[in-house]
Amino acid sequence: MDEIYLTSEELAEYPVEEFFGKWTFNNKTCGTGKSRKIHEIIDYGVTHQLKMMVCLPTHANVEEFMSRMTGYRDQAIELWGKPAYCQLRNDADAYLIGCKNCTHKTSCLYIGQFTMAREKPVIFIVPHHLYLVQEYNPDILIIDESIEKLAHKGIKIPERLQPQANLHRVNCNTCMCRNKCSDWRKEYRGQRGCYFTLYKTLEMDGFEPESLEEHFFKYNYDTLDNIYAVEDDSGNHVIIGDTPLDFLQQIETVVFNCATTKLSVAEKMFNREFEIIILDGERLENRIFLLEDLMTKTKTQEELENAEDYFKVLNIPMDDKTLIYTKKEFESHFRENFPEVKTGHYGDSRGYNKHENCENIIVFGRYGLTPAVQMLLSLRDYNFEEIEWFEKAEELQAMHRIRPIRDENKVIYLLSNSLKDVVEPTDYLNINSLKIGTEMLNGAYEDLTKSMIYEKIKGKGEDKIRAIDTLESTGKINSMKGRGKKLKLID
Repeated sequence: MDEIYLTSEELAEYPVEEFFGKWTFNNKTCGTGKSRKIHEIIDYGVTHQLKMMVCLPTHANVEEFMSRMTGYRDQAIELWGKPAYCQLRNDADAYLIGCKNCTHKTSCLYIGQFTMAREKPVIFIVPHHLYLVQEYNPDILIIDESIEKLAHKGIKIPERLQPQANLHRVNCNTCMCRNKCSDWRKEYRGQRGCYFTLYKTLEMDGFEPESLEEHFFKYNYDTLDNIYAVEDDSGNHVIIGDTPLDFLQQIETVVFNCATTKLSVAEKMFNREFEIIILDGERLENRIFLLEDLMTKTKTQEELENAEDYFKVLNIPMDDKTLIYTKKEFESHFRENFPEVKTGHYGDSRGYNKHENCENIIVFGRYGLTPAVQMLLSLRDYNFEEIEWFEKAEELQAMHRIRPIRDENKVIYLLSNSLKDVVEPTDYLNINSLKIGTEMLNGAYEDLTKSMIYEKIKGKGEDKIRAIDTLESTGKINSMKGRGKKLKLID
């Protein structure tokens, strides 16, 4: 495998022809021109009458990407599922009867789009339509952003079918992780029992679905590999398994774009090596604030009510030039309390350029996978470092929504310590110093010297020093360097 380090300018000049006939992993940072290079590849492919398929994370990403297309927009088609086009989309019969026996099939837009796609050189799809690669056999496949979520499912066994499900508890001989058992024991030392005994193998005799829920369950049961069942929090069994991607091996030219996927993860995902990996030839030069506290879900929830005070200490403008990313359940808090600020949530942070005009990004709280999801990922032989990286990758994606690599004046506020080993912070914070900073801004300490303030405010000396340094550097107070300097608040 060849490793190529390119700056944004060098990637722009990198010959399109170099992508053909090989598998390329473009691992450069968000905002360094990966998507622009895809446009070039597509333009080249259209000119040379090649068949191309482009996979983007969501239909919203496809729409945004297509809006930036120029001369070849009319050469492309986006394929949708039945909810978009099927005349029976609100009827279970759309799936239970199927297209073959449908009375609307001669005038069906859903069926018609697949016929139209044969005549179009560029076909846009989303990850769960990757199986269509087998149908159209493109010369070039472009996958923009990671598709590891295809690797596992969490499909509930429908109530009517539960009596037919033959479940057998996994033992050491049938455990999918027996080859790395010692690693798991080491990682979960002190916890009682083994996580993997929660899994059960599943066998089901042939059955005909009688509802929409049963239809999708049967589809997943028939198509997934390495199926296991596990109980969810409510005591119901759900099935999990791998989505087979071996059919992608037939494609000669594949370009995989993702800034936050590890090479080892990408190779496991596609079950093959890449011939070329393109890496960063530049680094962030932005100001980066990093909170050193561990912001668990509980801790994040506790600190929500203090968020406004912390933002004042950091002198972050609460307008449409600021973007806040957090867990989905906390996003509404920021929308309600900071109506002018733009918001987003983890899980919906990939591939978008709509926030690139923002000047500040706040990542509030960490993104964490549940133990159950970690177990699911381990089924695909991901190790602990890789599973931990899935969590960090989501925060990195959020951080890069404002495209800081393009403008060193954009400021990053990481109110979580998850990325402490990934980024190079310029300023360090902790909750205690932010609380002290908040207290200093209430006006009761104005015209006092440092020594007077230290005597009046409770807390560790290092936190008091850090609070003053933060307030000075963010322009909330005057410089207090020098003997006898008194605190002055700056509006």
